[in-house]
Amino acid sequence: MNGRRRTAVLVLVLLNALDGFDIISVSFAASGIARDLNLQADMLGLVLAMELVGMALGSILLGGIADTYGRRKAIAGCLVLTALGMLAVPWTGTVAMLCVARVVTGIGIGGMLAGLSAMVAELGNDRWRNMLMSLIFVGYPVGAIAGGIASRFILDGGDWRDIFLVGAIATASFIPIFLMFVPESPAFLAVRGGVNALDKINQIFRRFGLPPASSISFPEPSRAPSLLAIFSRELRPIVIIMTIAYIAQVTCYYFFIKWVPKILFDLGFSAQSSADVLVAVMAGCGVGSVAFGLSTKIVPVSRMTIFLLIGSAAMVWLFGVVEPSYGVMLAIGALCGVFLSGAMVGFYVILARDVPTALRASGIGFVTGVGRAASAIGPAMGGWLLGSGASVATTMMCMAAGPLVSAAAILVYLVVVEKRRPNLHI
Repeated sequence: MNGRRRTAVLVLVLLNALDGFDIISVSFAASGIARDLNLQADMLGLVLAMELVGMALGSILLGGIADTYGRRKAIAGCLVLTALGMLAVPWTGTVAMLCVARVVTGIGIGGMLAGLSAMVAELGNDRWRNMLMSLIFVGYPVGAIAGGIASRFILDGGDWRDIFLVGAIATASFIPIFLMFVPESPAFLAVRGGVNALDKINQIFRRFGLPPASSISFPEPSRAPSLLAIFSRELRPIVIIMTIAYIAQVTCYYFFIKWVPKILFDLGFSAQSSADVLVAVMAGCGVGSVAFGLSTKIVPVSRMTIFLLIGSAAMVWLFGVVEPSYGVMLAIGALCGVFLSGAMVGFYVILARDVPTALRASGIGFVTGVGRAASAIGPAMGGWLLGSGASVATTMMCMAAGPLVSAAAILVYLVVVEKRRPNLHI
């Protein structure tokens, strides 16, 4: 892991920050969107869920492109889509146009995340792979905190539409940086083969200070993979169980991230205090991601994920029943971020470990894509519960059931998949 290799991973971490920036920015813009477009809570929840729908489409459809044409090309194309989607938001005048712009943004982010996860797993060495997979998700809270700070300054003297302009500029700025510092994945080049594959791999090896390879000997097929291949007999249990687990957790996760500022504002907190709590949640997400990576040195990945899922349910429930004071909300919000984010990292580490290189982006993309499509239920359900008169405590209790279902699914995964595959490093 020389300097250039670490720099490449750092750029990928920062690219993941675009996801956090986008998610948090639309949360801060929610009040302005509702005001200008005259939206009630249920319709606002639908708008807030639109980029999740786009992320699902991007993860499922564009993850396969990363496995076919390369991680690097797929990520660069997704950055372009993300920038265009953000840039379109300020010129939307109707709910329908806004939803389309958010879906386009989501497609770019979803496809990019599938490629990012595969690339980080392949650029890391055996010693640091789990840690690097955890660090990639530190980018999310970093982007969210940056988005929260930027949004507060923008909303003080500008309009909510300016938030998306800043996001578009930031995204476009990353395109040349990514192309300059991040090469193609050598593992992808080895799998896909080709007459110049060995030369390309050795160029990257020299860049990373590694000795050149004399030949390519890879046990996986070099032909372009089909999305259906992830449902082969060997991979089917992994894909199905992990998809169920991811859906259950991510539904709660996105509900919490999307609705925290609005819930606190309705409870009497100022807009600034509500933003502070959400920033605390994002800071907790960063701590949770790093803590997960460190914990895998001593605790098996699946067992740690189950622990964090149970903790996620407890913290989300607690957020809804405690006395809503500023200090208490900051502390519990940060703990929610630690558990929710740590558990989310667990899914990506398990998938990157258990899905073979030739199908890694497709497998990660399918599980996270279907999960994010279903997770759109979270913000929408939260809006429906709150709009129908349910208390914050009742709403939080309902949404906390998701991580418990997810923990049960991972427990099944531990028994059905890992115990029957002794070659896995569990």
